[in-house]
Amino acid sequence: MRTGNERHKGSVSAQCDEQLKEIVQLYETGNVQGAIKQARQSLQLEPENGPILACLGAILIESGDPEKALEIFYKCSEIFPEDANIWLNLGLALCQSLKLSEAKQALEKSIKLNSENPIARFNLGKAFYDESNLSQAEEHFHASLQLEPGNIEAQRYLAKCYAYQGKLAKALEAFQLILKADPDDLEMVVMCGRTHRQLGNSKDAKILLSKALELNPKHAQAWFNLTMLKNRNITQLQIENMKAVVQDSKTTNQDKILVGFALARALDDQGEFDTAFSVLEKANNQKKATLNVNTHKYEKLAERIIETYSSDYLSAMTGLGFKGATPIFVFGMPRSGSTLVEQILGSHNQVLAVGQNPVLSDLAKEFKVETPLEKTIYYEIGARYFERTADNDGTTVRTVDKSMANYFYVGLISLALPGAKMINCVRSPLDTCLSCYQHLFHKGHEHVYDQVELGRYYKLYRRLIDYWNTVLPGSVLHFSYEELINNQEKETRRLLQFCNLDWDPSCLEFYRTERWVRTASSDQVRQPIYVSSISKWKNYEVHLAPLIKSLGPYREWSD
Repeated sequence: MRTGNERHKGSVSAQCDEQLKEIVQLYETGNVQGAIKQARQSLQLEPENGPILACLGAILIESGDPEKALEIFYKCSEIFPEDANIWLNLGLALCQSLKLSEAKQALEKSIKLNSENPIARFNLGKAFYDESNLSQAEEHFHASLQLEPGNIEAQRYLAKCYAYQGKLAKALEAFQLILKADPDDLEMVVMCGRTHRQLGNSKDAKILLSKALELNPKHAQAWFNLTMLKNRNITQLQIENMKAVVQDSKTTNQDKILVGFALARALDDQGEFDTAFSVLEKANNQKKATLNVNTHKYEKLAERIIETYSSDYLSAMTGLGFKGATPIFVFGMPRSGSTLVEQILGSHNQVLAVGQNPVLSDLAKEFKVETPLEKTIYYEIGARYFERTADNDGTTVRTVDKSMANYFYVGLISLALPGAKMINCVRSPLDTCLSCYQHLFHKGHEHVYDQVELGRYYKLYRRLIDYWNTVLPGSVLHFSYEELINNQEKETRRLLQFCNLDWDPSCLEFYRTERWVRTASSDQVRQPIYVSSISKWKNYEVHLAPLIKSLGPYREWSD
């Protein structure tokens, strides 16, 4: 994180204060402790000497002592409340102390007093970035670059903001600009390769990720992204290099997990299934050790939902929802073909795919929908859902919401959004669960890293689906991955007909549709239908006894 010290030193050095000049000289020649000692001695004689206080605070920030710097700058802000640099350095000390809310207030005060300081803008952007408020971070990084176009650190953060928000075209342009100036910037090489992968540019992604591994043969993210590419063709030498990374005692646990999943994927490609599973099981165990798995919490939620949404309750509340929206909800277990279904629907000229949108689950938590509600609430939930997800350009497109756990809320959707269509993506339970076990998810899905917990969660999902089939028969289309693979056009027509959409041949060439896909299946939906994932579990049957036992009667799908 850049500080205001470099600018501050320039201003204080010009003052006719011999003590201050001596402090600055000591600091600039590398005698940090001597500078701190001299500053404290000077302040004993003149405790409210503003320039010396400010200089000491800035030195303490640079030397990594933000708590002591905070004491100094709080005092300075009282003495000099109109000094933008004081508020800047207070903000920096607060950022170092991870007091981001207070830091933002101090930095905003600094910018209000001096809107032309790029350092304040950059660090305010960094504070928002660290809070994962990427849209606000983007705004301030952009403003910082307007004031200081050559700030490479601001360029890097702005590029990452674009990437993490799914603004992939802008991200790619930004990464390429940075790499033009510094082709060996390792983080940018990897992120640019990752962005190419997300855009379906496998050839360019492979070139960049391979370069990253030349720069650092142990780079875990590079290995992970390389093995996610379609047509990856991992060599035996690369497999041996990955084995060396996971076996190296100096490799961090997080990197061992990333490379472990990557190595298992490469070994699977080679048909070395027993070795692949050994590596995969170890990586899953390492990941599981970092999580707090609580499947019981979801089981209790399901029980409350089933208790609330009885046939009588649904009948009494029907017809009270918001009728001005016709969204399409796609849900099911992860790795069940949901991204493929979303991509097919998103290829239709009247459909906008909004991805894994948290709006419905946020509303469900806000209104505690697992309990009985007042009749008017369902209309409010539907209206607010529509308001937050409607297409902003004024067109009348249908939206596809692919939040996987929305099967918890089938009853809610039927009441709040009676015009909605619901699609449950279905795949062989064992193929589904194996595929979950083989994937390292970006976040959530804590239950997938243990075979028993995975089977337990799958049974919970099936219990809910079976219940909705009983109380809301015909409300949900159960759409089979295997049937789609075996008869693409027939099943695509059935899907569109259920959604009340006219036939659009683009849906058969879904892999040509240019849109951001932020799931583990992003590479698969960039290519035509293929059959290699059907019955894949049989390659690992000898290793799946805990899962098979945990699934019990649900090891096969039946409507």
